[in-house]
Amino acid sequence: MIDVISFKTFNTNMMIRSLPIIVTSLCMALATGLHAKSKLGEYYLGFSYFAGDGTNLDIDTLDIELANPVSENNDVRIGLAWMNVDQTSGNDETSWWLTADYIYHYDGLMDGGGIFRPYASAGIGYANDGGKVLLRENGFGWQLAVGTELIFNSSLSALLGVNFYGMWSDFGKTDAEWEASLLYWIEETHGIGLEYRHSNDADVNYIGLRYLYSWQ
Repeated sequence: MIDVISFKTFNTNMMIRSLPIIVTSLCMALATGLHAKSKLGEYYLGFSYFAGDGTNLDIDTLDIELANPVSENNDVRIGLAWMNVDQTSGNDETSWWLTADYIYHYDGLMDGGGIFRPYASAGIGYANDGGKVLLRENGFGWQLAVGTELIFNSSLSALLGVNFYGMWSDFGKTDAEWEASLLYWIEETHGIGLEYRHSNDADVNYIGLRYLYSWQ
């Protein structure tokens, strides 16, 4: 469960870690005002690999996601994450999480060359947490997310956000995950991304590579 003190400490630490990305993003934003292809408002099929480092464990994560815009400002995204958890005790366990999210993004701030595209999402999912790295339970869960994209030019964008998730069976059991990522599109079809994530309660740092294929 997230208490106020630990969550404030988490936010402070993550802002310090993300400061170089934020400064770089703002400097790039001053140099350009073009609208870029991004993760929001696009049809794509994505594949990702994340390497996670936690206390007494290492995690390899494979992630598949499918995004489909349903209106000008709304998307539906389905994802499946499979995690192999290698513990220092010698045990190997697996966890997986199937999710479906409804995403709203506000594009009005990009009028006139603006760079910010705020978003919020809500969703449901099912977790099988044999590796005890998600919420240490199996069953149906929920997830909420808020953040913003930063549109640099016609090919490059960044995303800063925080994700909250928990179990339907116990609303007191929650976790938060901060994310910062960069995404570059090649000819508006192939997206290549680099991403950092940190889960608060599980105290795991993730570095990942992402590939997106867009047919729009």
